[in-house]
Amino acid sequence: MTDKQNILVLDDEAIITNLLQTILEMANYSVTVFNDSEKALEYFLKNVHYFQMAIVDFQMPKLNGLDFIKRVRKENKTMPVMMLTAYSNPFLINNAADLNICEYIVKPFRDIKSFVASVQKNMGQKSTEQRLANFYQQFLEIIDLVMQDHIPLGYTSANFIIKTLEINQFDPKKLEVMKKILPHLSEQIKFLETQESYLSLKRSNDLRKETLEKLLREIKEGKKHSL
Repeated sequence: MTDKQNILVLDDEAIITNLLQTILEMANYSVTVFNDSEKALEYFLKNVHYFQMAIVDFQMPKLNGLDFIKRVRKENKTMPVMMLTAYSNPFLINNAADLNICEYIVKPFRDIKSFVASVQKNMGQKSTEQRLANFYQQFLEIIDLVMQDHIPLGYTSANFIIKTLEINQFDPKKLEVMKKILPHLSEQIKFLETQESYLSLKRSNDLRKETLEKLLREIKEGKKHSL
């Protein structure tokens, strides 16, 4: 029987940490959760080599996710870190790419299996080469999803991937092609998001019409409704 790998989960919302703890423990990880970044940092500094991964939210009071990771990196430069955020943040992308963050995930992530797979994939990746190869693969996966008309929600943003690869001097030829792809990829994702919003609005509109038609039929049939 092997020892469970230890994951630190930090988010100021208890509902998020409880959810992640449940998911990760079902995947056979040992999980320590914090809703206070200063307490999490204090615990980490006393147990620098206890955790094999940290999953950290960006937007938190007192000490935000970036500042937390900067402090962590002074003591542990190789531990895989996954960052959570509620929105794609240009500031975060520009400032987090050099912190050895292995994945940047926009909440809410809809696919639990994909989230667990990301944890498993990133858990053992400590070398720069492994991390960059992983980012490149993620970029290809984003393209594949978009080509299938799927919005890559919950995945590392393409902008963040390219920024990280550029800082770490990834293969210049591949990087040049990726930069050419990025604007077209971004436009296609915007298009898909627009279509999803349209379909959602259309479903709501169809439901309202259906309800009105039903009530109209009942009125014509002489049924009474109390308002």
